[in-house]
Parts: sequence; structure tokens; C-alpha cells
Amino acid sequence: MINDPTVLVLGAGASVPYGFPSGRDLLLRISASLLGPNNPLATNLMKCGYAFDELLSFRNELYRSMQPSVDAFLENRREFIEIGKGAIAAELIPFENEGRLCSREKDERWYEYLFKEICPGPSEFKNCHLKVITFNYDRSFEHFLFVALRSTFGFRDIEAANFMKCIPIIHVHGQLGLLPYLNEKGRNFEPVVDPDSIRIAASQIKIAHETSPEDIEFMSAREMIQSAANVCFLGFGYHPANVQRLGFSEGFIRQHSDQRLMGSAYALMDAEKSRAENLFGGKIKLGLAVEDALAFLRRYPILG
Repeated sequence: MINDPTVLVLGAGASVPYGFPSGRDLLLRISASLLGPNNPLATNLMKCGYAFDELLSFRNELYRSMQPSVDAFLENRREFIEIGKGAIAAELIPFENEGRLCSREKDERWYEYLFKEICPGPSEFKNCHLKVITFNYDRSFEHFLFVALRSTFGFRDIEAANFMKCIPIIHVHGQLGLLPYLNEKGRNFEPVVDPDSIRIAASQIKIAHETSPEDIEFMSAREMIQSAANVCFLGFGYHPANVQRLGFSEGFIRQHSDQRLMGSAYALMDAEKSRAENLFGGKIKLGLAVEDALAFLRRYPILG
């Protein structure tokens, strides 16, 4: 049960336990998949109207750019933005596998741990003071909640969808299509890749330069943070621009001196952690470099 207003801010690392690639891994997967016209990714993008020569040019420039992600590459090479969005969508959709998302064959993962903590019963879930801001395109977090609520309480789809709304979730960079139980024109959470699914998903992806601090998503995210007692970053890369867009200025941090800031720091070295801490005026408490999202949640009193 979460009694104090709490916001989770999710970066790419938060989805990695569910099979989704990190930013760099996604770039490398796309680069490898566009080397030949007979690869499924290339084939699907050609069905969307792109010539293989266009795809190969995009692939070569992307691979040689030495950028950390496809998004970062597209910031400077905007002539490739439509191909890039299509490639991102076509490469991520196959990971939307409900069986893998809800698998319990291996050790507990953080979605399961969080659900156990916030949902001992329907009333506790409805009164949970949790909100979520995600920089990820995938919809795995909300679909996990939907499936878990439906199976835990025997809800019909519409009941589970209504319960889900108790935890507001904002995708500040868009998503791979709205989910059908939240929007009648939505796209199912399924690994089906075809021209229609690619177009739907790609049309709702936003590269950083297409967003603005004045977008409704970022304005809503800042409102969430301003009213929170606790803000916890999970799998987040602490990019200065993203931190700034969330409203963490020196003035904000001074005005909210009683707000508790925490964040996982998996695989970050000491200098990288110091840079991240400086973005928050040294006020944030970061976890250990060996702690993933689950280990961080278990060790720090975020949920109680």
C-alpha cells in the first residue's frame, strides 16, 4: 500500500526485465536486421512503402553514427525520422508478448513485486497514491496491470480497465498505440507485425525534438511531480534534458525541500552517479550499481 503521493519515473531499463531492448540494443538490432532485404524487419518496412535502398542508407548512417540510441540519431538526421519511427515500431512490437510479460517461470520481477505491494485488495488498489511517468514507447507496464487485475479479481475487461485508471500513466514520448480496452481504436498488446500495426504504432511515437515542455504530457508530468511526496526513478538514464523537462530546476528543488527523491543506478560508475546527483542539487538518493529495479524497490522504503 502506498499512502503518500508517489510518482515512478520509468526509463528504458525498467522494461529490460520483460525482454525489451535498451536504447543501444535496439539500435544494434535494427542495424543488424536491415542488412538484407529478406530479413523480416526490412520486408515489413518495404511493405510500408520504403525502398530497400532507403532502408540500407538509414541503416548504414545509423550504425556509423556512434549514437547511443535510434532516438538520439534521429535528433540530428531528421530526414530519416519516418523510417526511424517505422523501424522502432516494427522492432519493438514483437516483444509485446503477454505470455512472456506474465511468465512466472523465473525469479520475481519488479512489476509482480509492485503489484503485490499495492494490491492486496480492490479497495487498496483504488486508494493507492501512485502515478507513473514513462519515457518508454512500450505499453508493458499498463498491460501487466490490466492482466493482473483481471485475473486476481475475476474482472471483465471493462472493469479491469476502469480500475487501471486509478493509477495514471503518462507516456511523455508517445507509445506503440493506445490499448484497445482504453480506446476503441487501440492496438492489441500482441507481437503481430504488419503494415497496419507498424503505421499505428509509429504514428504515436514522438522523438525528443517533436516534444515540448509545453506539451500536455510534460505539463501533466510536472503537475504529478509537484504534488508528490516521493519521486522514484527506475531504469532511468538521467539525461539532463529529460530531467529539466520534468521541472527539476534549482528553484523547484529548493521549494520542495521536503520531497524525497530516489533512483536506481544500475551499472552507473561513480562519476556517472555524481553527474546524476548534481542534476538534483545532490538531493537525490541513488541505489547501488549492482541493483536493478527490483533490488532497488526491495531495499529502499519507497512503497511503504
